Amino acid sequence: MPATHKPLTLILTAGLVASCLALAGCDKGDETARARIVSARATLAAMGASGAAGPTAGRAKAYQQVISDMQSLSGATGATQGAAKLITAQATLGQAEIAAKAQRDAENEAAHLTSRGRAMLELYVKQSSLAASMEGHDLTASRKSAGDNATALDSDLKKAAAALEELRSAEALLRSRVDALGKQAQEARARAGERKAGADALDAQARLAAVEDAAKLQREADSYEVQQGEVELEASGLRRRAEALALDVQRLERQKELAQESAKRVEDSGALLVEQARAARTQAGETGAALAKAVDELTAFVEQSVRTTYAEATGKYNNASAAASGGRGTFRRASPVFFAATQVSHKEKVRWKHWA
Repeated sequence: MPATHKPLTLILTAGLVASCLALAGCDKGDETARARIVSARATLAAMGASGAAGPTAGRAKAYQQVISDMQSLSGATGATQGAAKLITAQATLGQAEIAAKAQRDAENEAAHLTSRGRAMLELYVKQSSLAASMEGHDLTASRKSAGDNATALDSDLKKAAAALEELRSAEALLRSRVDALGKQAQEARARAGERKAGADALDAQARLAAVEDAAKLQREADSYEVQQGEVELEASGLRRRAEALALDVQRLERQKELAQESAKRVEDSGALLVEQARAARTQAGETGAALAKAVDELTAFVEQSVRTTYAEATGKYNNASAAASGGRGTFRRASPVFFAATQVSHKEKVRWKHWA
């Protein structure tokens, strides 16, 4: 509300001073009107010219009583009528200031509601952006990569495990062959020893045949042992290969476990993103609903409070202006002293015209 009501206050102050002089000298017949005007002036003086003193409800009631009392003098003439209009203008100005205070309070509350709505809007934008970001995060490629890796490692592991099993089976066969050759060598040496031991009891020709048989059995035993050594060497080679392959199997098993864990983390991450996106979208929806409600409240408040109090304050100021103009006109005709006392500069006239 503009502060250009100050020239009006000065006009009313000067007018009331002049009205005292006019009433004292020009209109002595109506003592009842005089008493009411004096009482009204006293009431306005008690509340203060600015209308800022005392509780609002009490001031509003007092202003209205003053206006009602002055309206009862509508049939008065001359200085009495002018004084009543000026007092009415001052009381109406007090009402206007009360309405202006209510309008400023309404504007402050509207600013608070606007600030709250702006904060809700910023939160809504952030929550919506977060939800959109999470919803747009595609884990299809990550899932496929993790799944393909786990599948490839599983295939490699199965092949390595099968190869290890073949090596171990081959080694087991060779170990059986080593044992068999060892037994054959032992049996041949045992028979050779028996033939050689029994040769002393035979005649020369038979002993020679027994010695030759014993030597042949020894050679067979030597041959078995040579074969046994070769097979043992081959079995040892298979064992070393099996041991190396067993390490590969263990490595592949661990890699498969890690790949499965990675695939699970990707899947869990996707589920978590879906849940977080759902939560963010829900929060954004709740904030959006609260924002819409806040906007409705702000719109209703502006229409019901801000505009209403503004219209009321403006109307009161205009009414005060009209009453003051009427009072001045009356005193201009009734008292040249008042007319001279209430003249204002051209600059203030322009300000008042703009305000009015």
